[in-house]
Parts: sequence; C-alpha cells; structure tokens
Amino acid sequence: MNNRHSNSECVDILSAKEIEKILFISKVHSEQLDRIIKSKSKLVVYLSIFYGTIIILGLVYLIVKWFVTKLKPIKLKEVFPGFANELESLLNRKNEPIIAKQISELNIIDRCRCGELFCSTFYTSTKENLSGVGKIIELDPIRGMINVDTFDNLIIEIEVLDRDEIKIKLDEIFP
Repeated sequence: MNNRHSNSECVDILSAKEIEKILFISKVHSEQLDRIIKSKSKLVVYLSIFYGTIIILGLVYLIVKWFVTKLKPIKLKEVFPGFANELESLLNRKNEPIIAKQISELNIIDRCRCGELFCSTFYTSTKENLSGVGKIIELDPIRGMINVDTFDNLIIEIEVLDRDEIKIKLDEIFP
C-alpha cells in the first residue's frame, strides 16, 4: 500500500502545544482576540438597547391607545353607522321610540370580555349606582342576535351575537 501523505515526509508539522504557545504568547493575536470580544460585547449591549427600546415603544403605544379609548367617547354612530341605523329601525319596529332616540348619541365605553368568538356585546354605561327597573328588549335582526339592555329607559348594554364585522372592530378599538 502506497501512502503518499505520510507524516514522515512533513517536516514542519507543529504540535498542539506549540500552536497554543504561538497563538497565546503573541501580542498581536491576544490583541485581536480582545478586540473581537469587546466588539461582540458592544454588539450585545447595542442589541439589548435596541430591543428594549422596541418593547418600551410598544408599551407606550398600548398605554396611549388605552387612555384614548377611555377618555375620548366613542360614538356608536361613528364606529358602526350601518349597525346604529339598523338598531334604531329595529327599536322603532318594536315600538320603543324613547330607546331608539338614544342611538344617535350613544357612546361605547367597553366591550364584553367573555372571550367567546361569537360575542360582540358592548357596554354604553357602567352598571354602578343604578337603581330602578331594568328591561331587556329582544330585537329581530336579519342575522345574528341583538338584545338591548335598559335601565330606567337608558341603554346600558347592547348584546350582539354572531356578527363578526362588529366583533372585529370592537376587538380593534378595545384590545
């Protein structure tokens, strides 16, 4: 068997210890290693600052969006003009003109947080400090289900089921 690459023909082969001595004793190599380590450390610091900034900006955005939705009244008629007209029409058909007149000035203050995919219920008033008689008006929409909850002839909640277009918009406004 002819082995052309025999170790015996190589004169300049260094052992691992000799290579280690050359690499780590030489100032040039040690300075290069120091520069690499420092530059990688700086990169980690810069990336940490960058990612931290992104997270902080995201939190600020969510907080501002939350405050805007809490402080600025959200008019039902502005967000859901077609739905508001449908509600007004359905309430008039149910012989509820006093309730129907409220639709044009109704504010949405929050959405239901039950987590059901079919639920698009939203609130127009807080239920705190309410005393009097409550009433649920069951409407007959073409699609989905709509109930209007009132208290002393004031709309406090509109229960909406199986209306995806409303669910999507409510989830956007009230994350």
